[in-house]
Amino acid sequence: MMKKLWMFVTGLAIATACALLSLSSQPLVAEEMPSTDSAMPSRAEVCSLVQSMPGAADTDELLTLLGSDRPTIINDLQAMKTNMEQYDAEGYGWQNTIDGSSALEPRPAAWLIGALSMACEESPTAMVTGTVTYLQRIGLPPNATVVVTLEDVSLADAPATVMAEQTIETAGQQVPIAFALTDDPAEIKPQHSYGVRAQIFYGDSLRWTSTMAYPVITQGSPTEVEIEVDPV
Repeated sequence: MMKKLWMFVTGLAIATACALLSLSSQPLVAEEMPSTDSAMPSRAEVCSLVQSMPGAADTDELLTLLGSDRPTIINDLQAMKTNMEQYDAEGYGWQNTIDGSSALEPRPAAWLIGALSMACEESPTAMVTGTVTYLQRIGLPPNATVVVTLEDVSLADAPATVMAEQTIETAGQQVPIAFALTDDPAEIKPQHSYGVRAQIFYGDSLRWTSTMAYPVITQGSPTEVEIEVDPV
């Protein structure tokens, strides 16, 4: 009886984890908790329980406590999927992947809690707004073009990856020049570092560029910034 109950609960947890991971990456919006006699727990209720676990405020710290990390969680989920497919192909039923010590590894453990925590993370907004300006009292010519880029700067020893770019034809407009960068929220990873930079061209000639780092979006960074550029 206990074995069947465990299989049911774990199966429900697997299905819940898969459902959460397949949902869109929109930020989690608080909603009223359903009554305890609800037939099926909501995403908000599951996430609320996961996020209230000891140490779950920071997913990476939680994974460290579980002796795991994000790539390992994904690898374990893939291995579980492969095992489920193998059991089904052999006619045993995927539920046997969690049946006793003889079952194929990995069985539900750290990977399940880690996957749930990762699925319940609030996705950061991918919209970055702000202005490009400079201190010098110099006017921009009519052919000036402002280029602002959003970049993944997580790897210090590798070129930054451009996530989004906006080109603004000034047509006589002077600084500060407003910009708005948008990227698919699903492409933003909470554990990565992102930054914006700006350049101003006169025709094809680069004349101004930002020289400071402007972190945005993740790890407590803002989504609205003023980028200051310097003469080249």
